[in-house]
Amino acid sequence: MLDPDWAGFKKIESETVKLSRASDNISAIQEFCSEHKDELTERNVRFECRAYSSIPFVHGFLVNGSFLIFTLLRRDKEGRVTSLNNAYLRFPQYNEISAHPIEAYSDWFNYAWDNSRLIWPLK
Repeated sequence: MLDPDWAGFKKIESETVKLSRASDNISAIQEFCSEHKDELTERNVRFECRAYSSIPFVHGFLVNGSFLIFTLLRRDKEGRVTSLNNAYLRFPQYNEISAHPIEAYSDWFNYAWDNSRLIWPLK
């Protein structure tokens, strides 16, 4: 998720991508996970969340390293990110051609993860 503490966030904020919403989401994640920590552990659920400070080009979900659902984010003329009407593309891993977007997304995600701020678990 985008880091609301990132100074550049204001420049890309739009009607659909809001700094206040990112802050509210962080609070909600921390509150929910704190309240349900034991239940999540019982169910073998491991959840981690970080906030990154960079302009996103993609948004997506990589499942078990072999199935990717993502979208390319659009921007207006002022550079603000818009999240409305973004089509999500699906990439199941069938061969080396379909593996490429999965690997590229994974590389981007790992870089963003390693250079981000911890949201959950709290330490």
